[in-house]
Amino acid sequence: MAQDKLRRIIVIDDDKHFVGLLKYQLKDAGYEVEGISSDVILTADIADYRPDLVICDLVMPVPGMDILQHVKATPRLRQVPFIFVSAYHDHEHKIRAYLSGADDYMEKPLHFPVLRAKISGMFKRLEMIQDDIFRDPMTNLYNRRFLEHEIPRLVSFHQRHDQKMVVGILDIDHFKRVNDTHGHLIGDIILENFAQSVQEAVRASDYVVRFGGEEIVVILTNSEITGAKTTLERLLERLDKDPLYENPENDLTIHISFSAGLAEFPTHAENPKELLKQADVALYAAKSAGRRQVQLAGSSR
Repeated sequence: MAQDKLRRIIVIDDDKHFVGLLKYQLKDAGYEVEGISSDVILTADIADYRPDLVICDLVMPVPGMDILQHVKATPRLRQVPFIFVSAYHDHEHKIRAYLSGADDYMEKPLHFPVLRAKISGMFKRLEMIQDDIFRDPMTNLYNRRFLEHEIPRLVSFHQRHDQKMVVGILDIDHFKRVNDTHGHLIGDIILENFAQSVQEAVRASDYVVRFGGEEIVVILTNSEITGAKTTLERLLERLDKDPLYENPENDLTIHISFSAGLAEFPTHAENPKELLKQADVALYAAKSAGRRQVQLAGSSR
């Protein structure tokens, strides 16, 4: 995906020394790494760990092949790359691993520069695939499918790191009137320009999603709600000055404003569905109060 994100790698191995060494190598390369022993897999759902990649030993009390099948059978994890590591150097084990769905098979002891290069390549290929799946073709923002896929992972990440996160829903004011008055082609241009303006207003580490129609969701990572409110109010001021459509030939200039609702994790909600609901309630409050404003969850001001 075009926007930077901290990739999360799960290492499944009962050799604590190996797990520690792998953690050191991969954290140094900029990844978040967590080790899990094979007995934990018996009692935990690996999907709850929200991995972007799995590195798994082949021979453990819980066989690596069983873990691979469990990962690939979990809908949320089907695209997650899976690498086997093993002390076995024979072709028979490698062939079986590849035929079972593993993306790679590396022999112990590992050559860490090669491992890092392989992981980087896997993530680049995954990003290209996900860009096709998770992008809105008109605005080039992330789409609703991406939101449903990613927001649980973001909530989980912020919970683990004891950080706050803000979700906002923005809705262009009187957008139907723009379409009815000027036509849908101009409406589409305004929507594209609005999407770009929102993207420019937030940080590269934040997420901007076309939720549907003229609604846009922003996810402001490691942020508090007061700062998020200031960011969106600055965008409102900018849109007052800068039109989103100009045509000098027919002397047409169109300014737009938006209404927005913000909710903060974990202050207003601790799960993705409720967080979006609280932001939507705040959006409705902003519209009811006269539009062109940002309202906070749990506040009528």
